[in-house]
Amino acid sequence: MTPFYVIFAILSAGAFCETLNLNVRQKKIILFFLLIALVIFAGCRYQIGANDFEEYTKSYADVVKNGLNYSRFTTSAAIFEPGFVLTYYICSFFSPSPIWALCIIALLGVGINILCYKQYSPQFFLFAVLFYFVHTYLLREMSLIRSGVAAAICLYSLRYVEREQFKKFALTLLLAMSFHLAAIVFFIVYPFYRLNWSPRKWGWIVAGCLVCSYVFSAGRLLNALPQVGVLSRLNNYSWMIGVSKLGVLTNPTVLKQLFFVGISLFFYSTLEQRVPKFRVLLTPYILSVCWLMVWNDFAIMAGRMATFLSVTEVLVMPLPLLLVKRSSRPVMATVLVSLAFAILYLNGNYYMTEVPGLLPYRFAPFETTI
Repeated sequence: MTPFYVIFAILSAGAFCETLNLNVRQKKIILFFLLIALVIFAGCRYQIGANDFEEYTKSYADVVKNGLNYSRFTTSAAIFEPGFVLTYYICSFFSPSPIWALCIIALLGVGINILCYKQYSPQFFLFAVLFYFVHTYLLREMSLIRSGVAAAICLYSLRYVEREQFKKFALTLLLAMSFHLAAIVFFIVYPFYRLNWSPRKWGWIVAGCLVCSYVFSAGRLLNALPQVGVLSRLNNYSWMIGVSKLGVLTNPTVLKQLFFVGISLFFYSTLEQRVPKFRVLLTPYILSVCWLMVWNDFAIMAGRMATFLSVTEVLVMPLPLLLVKRSSRPVMATVLVSLAFAILYLNGNYYMTEVPGLLPYRFAPFETTI
């Protein structure tokens, strides 16, 4: 975990400096070097033994050999979404090395995310990058790279939600779905944003979802429906319902989201005045925690879908900095950095140790077998 802690320390130092009012030029310089460092760190990883890493490297070799001829694919390239395979195909013209392709995928995921953080959180975008690194980056850009790019595109699409330009929003989401089909869930953000519910109504919705998660969760409801049409495809995973529960009030992710959603709703009017795009950032985040609670007994449906709805989480988490006086911001910054460290520690000691090949970090250019 040492390389991860080094990057964390650098990001934390930058985040603290942000409370001291860095000028625009300084932020741009930091942004550039952060982008390069995170792309190289994710793209040049060597995770031999990790299923996702090996599937992606083998699939790239398949595309290098067979182009876009799906009938000749012998790896997961045959079932990967077309946008992802097309990106692989374009990369194959420049180099047969899978590390080259992984760097380009990392550039797309990291690049789109960081540019969006700068747009939506100009005051504290380094805090957003810090929270991105300790959770989202580790799970997506370092492992689930298709969903990483798709989720970044979903985040980019929020500008069209805010402007109520549905056609552009839909086209952008179709692009996201060409990297990961589960991005389709992000379509629900548009109508809920248009509803423009009050914080009180949102509070009742969250409370209702919490009650439903214990009384009659969506997984049990799905199991009770006739398995026809698209439901027949979900039937392949129905054995997981009730078996692999994520939990609700015992799930750290749900508790974290409930905490920040609660703060955001309680101080809604204040944050709406101080954060120009607050409502468009909060809407998908509330939907994320509601989705996690309602589908808590069907892990594959809860986790895979909620990961797209939670793309604004890293932009919501630094908002307490705007609720305190400037003189108190270093104290609040210490609290937030401590929280980020706790998330990194938990991910490093639980998730990353349970998945083979993720640790210790190995740098591909130093390896001789790839």
